[in-house]
Parts: sequence; structure tokens; C-alpha cells
Amino acid sequence: MRIIDLHCYPGTKEWITSQGPYVDALAKYWNRGWAAKKEDEVVRDFTDAGVEAVLVALDLETTIATPACTNEYVHGMWKRHRLSPARSSRQRRP
Repeated sequence: MRIIDLHCYPGTKEWITSQGPYVDALAKYWNRGWAAKKEDEVVRDFTDAGVEAVLVALDLETTIATPACTNEYVHGMWKRHRLSPARSSRQRRP
């Protein structure tokens, strides 16, 4: 069975920065720290879990004036790491 997560947070510095003042509140709510990971680490986490990830962007620039984690950024991450369902499913086959 394929596992596809249609709403994955990149978890990188760009993503954490885009959260602005919400980082501390979210860490408290989920009872875990929010530490940025390198792109390779994020991709490895999804791959190790057997999850095909669809990354999402976030733009809070107009509401809380934080820099956006843009579509261009997540698309670039997708391209840099070849995050495609076809590649992921081929990798898991024996």
C-alpha cells in the first residue's frame, strides 16, 4: 500500500521562519520543540517512514509580516530531492 501525505510541512529553516510568533505556541501545544532540519534530513524522515510527501508552502506575510515559505521554495525542494510518487514507489519495490 502506498502512503501519501498530501499536506507535509518541510520543517526546514524557511518553514520555521515563516511561522514567526507561532513557533513557541505550536511547540507548547504539540509538546515538542520546533528545530529546523536540513532538507536532506526532512526527505530522509519521510523516506524512512515510507511516506510520499506533498510539501506545502505557507505565506503569513500579509497577516503577521513574516517571510513566506513560498511555492517556489517547496517546488525547488521537490526538484532538488526528486520527490515524486513514481520514484518513491519504485524505490520501495524489491
